[in-house]
Amino acid sequence: MALANESRIQYLISRFQKSIFALVLHLVGGDPNAAYDVTVSAFVKVLKAGPLFEDNAFFLKLVGAAIEQSRGVHLMPVADDIAFGDFPAERRKLLQIMKTALLTLPFEAKVPLLLRDQMHLPYQAIGAVMKMSEKDARLKTNEARGQMRKKIEELMKA
Repeated sequence: MALANESRIQYLISRFQKSIFALVLHLVGGDPNAAYDVTVSAFVKVLKAGPLFEDNAFFLKLVGAAIEQSRGVHLMPVADDIAFGDFPAERRKLLQIMKTALLTLPFEAKVPLLLRDQMHLPYQAIGAVMKMSEKDARLKTNEARGQMRKKIEELMKA
């Protein structure tokens, strides 16, 4: 029985670690060390909470825990243009503008935007994670997109 649980835990970690890390990395301002700590904490919290769920339920609980854990992290933006090094200069500039715009968004705006556009979650799942209706999740996501668009326009004018 313990071996079955251990292999199930290994499976869940390998299945979701990259997407949760990427989400947290954006939420904590790009600091990979903080993102690693938060990601591990989120996994530990969900795994300690009780029995292992089906993949989808586990994933949504994990996303919720990762967001909750990220909320307490002080943002320490990291300037790592290295991640964009393989792109042409014009594309690098645009990617840097988008990254800067995302970093300047309030936490509550980043969450639905990243859940929808990075993790491709349906609005129903976003609502479940954020403890709101599907309609409100759609509204919050669209508001965040508008804020992001405004930030990008401001940065492009500068």
